[in-house]
This record gives sequence, structure tokens and C-alpha cells, in this order.
Amino acid sequence: MPNLRYSVRFNLQQNKLKNKKTSLRCIVRFNNERVVFGTNIQIEPRFFNTKSQSVRNSAIFNGKEVTKEINKVADYVDGLFEGYESYPDTNEVERLCKSFIGTKDDEPKEVRDPSKTHLVAFFEDTVKKMKSGAKRIPKGKRRGQKYKDSSIKNYETVLVLFKKYAAYSKVEDFPFEDVNEKFYDSFQAYFYDVLRYSAGYFATVIKNLKSVMGDSLKGKLHTNDTFKSDHFVKPDYESDTIYLNVDQLDKINNSDLDLPHLIHARDVFLVGCWTGLRFSDFSTLTLEDIEDGFIRIMSEKMEERVTIPLHPVLKAVIERNGGDFPPPISNQKLNENIKIVARLSGLSKKHIVKKNKGGEDIYEEVNFCSLVTTHTARRSFATNMFKLGIPTLIIMAITGHTTEKSFLKYIRVNNEEKAQIMREMWKKLGW
Repeated sequence: MPNLRYSVRFNLQQNKLKNKKTSLRCIVRFNNERVVFGTNIQIEPRFFNTKSQSVRNSAIFNGKEVTKEINKVADYVDGLFEGYESYPDTNEVERLCKSFIGTKDDEPKEVRDPSKTHLVAFFEDTVKKMKSGAKRIPKGKRRGQKYKDSSIKNYETVLVLFKKYAAYSKVEDFPFEDVNEKFYDSFQAYFYDVLRYSAGYFATVIKNLKSVMGDSLKGKLHTNDTFKSDHFVKPDYESDTIYLNVDQLDKINNSDLDLPHLIHARDVFLVGCWTGLRFSDFSTLTLEDIEDGFIRIMSEKMEERVTIPLHPVLKAVIERNGGDFPPPISNQKLNENIKIVARLSGLSKKHIVKKNKGGEDIYEEVNFCSLVTTHTARRSFATNMFKLGIPTLIIMAITGHTTEKSFLKYIRVNNEEKAQIMREMWKKLGW
């Protein structure tokens, strides 16, 4: 019997997307001809080494079973050529091999929705459903309602981050089963060491990650609950921010400003400082929101009625604006201009501030005025009202904090100030 020369090798339909299953094809070469046919074997490129023709076995992939299937195909081809006395026709070999595989298609495909198997695809699908209203808020006061644009934007920002991480990792996506402790550690290193982002931002990202992993687990798209373990830490990081006390607010209110845009910024900022509202609410107030000496509005974020007494400073602001609240201004412009106002008001002393970069705290000396932002207004209101001894639950009804724990983290009162507050309360009680 002649010794026919032939070779049997296997290759992947695609090898660019390392975590996406693809078909394994068999290539039989003989007599300067070749036959290519599908094997019905699906495998992720990361588990198959084309050069060594070997399958990698792991805790999440049964490589031994796939190796058995590959060997069955190779053994069948060997058996064919052992029975030939001369080189066969390519069409015959192709027909027999396809018959052995049990398909008439050259390239059998496993059609699966990536959002059912992979993290980024599911994350992207979640954002689309949030935008369309197909996905609603599952719990809380707004249960069953659509997500607000701000919430969707938050998810979109985190989605972009995971897409960047996938590109950095040279993969198209991450299978749900791979979102484990190793994934967390690797992503954390990328987040801190490569991007140099803060611990506070990392907490937001992990919160969103745990949310989408929880949704996909509830949907029975996988069985991986590693994200619930203590290893998936969401840092409880408190940023180092400032507030303006009553004396500092008086300096801003009484500052001698010449430029109209700075006067405008100061007045809008003061509205925030003496209402405790979010920027989206305090920057758009009108006279129609005042009734019997109270500001009454529907909070945009909390979607609740809020009632606030009209502070004397606000009355003065309204008077110098022709009997109305100052006109709206963009968040960006107010942030830019209020720093200048604070400097011109004498709030430019040096201040040591803690910042977090790459997951590590660093301390920098900056001008106090450079730390004043639109959010400083709301924080100043909450802190100053607390220092006056107003019960936290009353302040929370205005600021929108849902728990006293979160509120007490929000205000900026040091231990010395807390002791002074207690002493003043004792005096009122005659102690």
C-alpha cells in the first residue's frame, strides 16, 4: 500500500476577538490540494494555540473535552487516508468529512447575543434600555419611573471606561464568568496606576459594575456571584471639600465688584448658599417660586416638594436684581467666576487640601478661593444650619439627603466646632 503524504491541522475562523467564541475549522492538505471544512467545535481564541495545535484547559473552560472532539476529527481523516491506495479527489474527501461531522454547512455558527454572555455588551444594552424607558428604576421612592438623564450619563461614563479597559487588555469584551477577583485586581491596577484616577471615582465605577452584574445574575445569564464577595471593595472614600461660614458669606455678599458678570455670579451663588438647593434648582428660581415668604419648588432630582424660608440675604439679592432672582447661568461659568469673586472678597489664604490620585492621598497647598465651586453653596447651607443647632431631619428635608449617616458625612464640621455647638446648646438649657 503506498504511503500517502497528507497533513491535518485546525485553525480558527477568527482570532482577533480573544474572548468571543468562533468556529474551529479543519484543513487537510495532500497532493498540493487542500480541503477545508467546519467541525462544529466552538472555542474562544484565547484557549487554542494554532501553532502548537493545543487546547488550554482552565477552571472556566473544559479544554480536555474539546481536545477529545478535535482528536475524533483527526482520527477520522487518518482512517480515510489509510484506506486509499492513491490520492483521492478533493470533492470526495470534503463530502465524506462533512458527512462525518453531520452538517452540510462549511461554517456552522453559534448565534448568541453578546449582551447575554459578556459584560460590556450587557452594560451597553442596559444603557440603551435606560434611555428608551424599557428599564425602569427598580426600587426606592422613584420605583417604576424612568431614569433621569444624569443617571444615564453616569452609566455611559462608566461604560466608556470599561470599553477602554477592554482595549487596554486587547480583548473585545469580558465574559461574565471572567468578572472575578483577578478581574477586579487587574482593573483596579489599570484604574489607579495607568489612569491615575481617584478612589472616590473608583467607588462609583465599582457600584455600577456590581449593579449590572447583579442584574445579569438575576436574569440568569450566568452563575458568577463573585462580585458579591468582600474582595469587590467599593471604597468608602470621603473627599476633602470646603464650606463657607457665615462670616465668609458676608464678605462675598458685601464685596465691592465692578464687572457685571462677577456680580451676576456672586448673586446666583448666594442663592445657593441660603437655600441649600442643588445647582439645577437654585440657578433657575423665579419670583413665581415665592409664596408668603417661602420658596416652594419641586426638586428636579428628588421630585419632591421643597419649602424654604426666604433668608434676608436673598431678599437683598432680589432687590438688587430689579425685584427678581438673578437670571440663570451655566454651571461652568459660575464655577469659573465664583473663584474670582471669592479671591476679590479676600478669601485667598493658603489652605492644605487632601486629594486622591491613583488611589493614594496626597496633600497640596492651594489658595482657598480656588476650592470654591457651585457645590460649595449647598454644602455651606447644610453646615451652617447644622452649626446653628437646627435638627438634621429638618435640614435633610431641604437638601434631599435620605439618611442621617450620609448627611453627617456631607457637612463640614470638625471636632472643635462640634464641641462648641454642644457648649452653646448647654448654655441655652442653662447648664
